[in-house]
Amino acid sequence: MKNSGTCDTTVPPSVVHTDQSFNRVDGTCSNITKLLKEMHIDEISPSFEVYLPNSKFKKSSPGAPSFLLCLLRNKPPSRIELEMVENNFGGIPLKYCHVDNGRVSFLSFDKVALPRLP
Repeated sequence: MKNSGTCDTTVPPSVVHTDQSFNRVDGTCSNITKLLKEMHIDEISPSFEVYLPNSKFKKSSPGAPSFLLCLLRNKPPSRIELEMVENNFGGIPLKYCHVDNGRVSFLSFDKVALPRLP
């Protein structure tokens, strides 16, 4: 028996056909598939743990890092995104590295309390 080089799929009669799938005949995508392909997920998470020089540092037991470095691919994070990431890492300072068209920017954010004027 020769392999004809074609692939046929069969669907049980109990499966209801919807327009929410990939059309293999003409190669078009319907709603859900198209949305998933166009979705850009840029989750902020630490890429590096940075340890400053310390005489007590050991690879086997490094301790808490001096700060965490998060690499950003697209736009800088919003305030809400920053707060969510900060809450996940229990007080370890976060720094962000944003690269755009060959320009590298390092960002760090601190809370500032301004005095009230009379």
